[in-house]
Amino acid sequence: MVLQNLAKQNQQTRDNIATRPGTATVPKFRTDNIYLTSNVITKTKTLGNAWIVGSSTNGIVGTNTGTQGGGQQVVGGDGRVETVRYVNNPNNIFQEFFNTTRFIGTAGVGTDIVTGNGSAVFGGTGSALVSDIIYKGDRSMTTVQIDISPGTAQIGTAQVSNDQSTWQNIPLSTQTSLTNLSSSLYYRLEGSATTKVTKITITYS
Repeated sequence: MVLQNLAKQNQQTRDNIATRPGTATVPKFRTDNIYLTSNVITKTKTLGNAWIVGSSTNGIVGTNTGTQGGGQQVVGGDGRVETVRYVNNPNNIFQEFFNTTRFIGTAGVGTDIVTGNGSAVFGGTGSALVSDIIYKGDRSMTTVQIDISPGTAQIGTAQVSNDQSTWQNIPLSTQTSLTNLSSSLYYRLEGSATTKVTKITITYS
């Protein structure tokens, strides 16, 4: 009886995994590509007004007008300097959706440009949208391509720079060789009163 039950179980197992003796079902696995759109910024900060034991200015806790901050000693707070070390983009593709102002530079943006809520709205002819640094790494780039949505007709000039001082014109949706090879990258867009951009994609190599 035990052998008969075991034989039935074995046959049932074979029926579950194969259509006939000697064949087996090969499982199929689904593969999906996952694309990250996050742009990662790595920054460092100096210590600031640290408490230095033995210092006549930074070694006193309490009221001390001789410290850099003046007034009261601030330990590690006042006087910090923040430096961007790296800006990494997955697959060497930077994307801006204008949901935040994280990569929007303040110094070069026209006062009539409104960013946020998923778009950048240009307020007049000659308005220029200038980014903060969108790439910084250990290797120099040789090519760059800029694509925008919803289209290219409203953008007057697209430019890139490695220092926000010298700019190179870039034809939209065209891979272009860079004249100044650098490990840093900024972009600049000029528009008109009817320009509205919802997405910028910059591919570099």
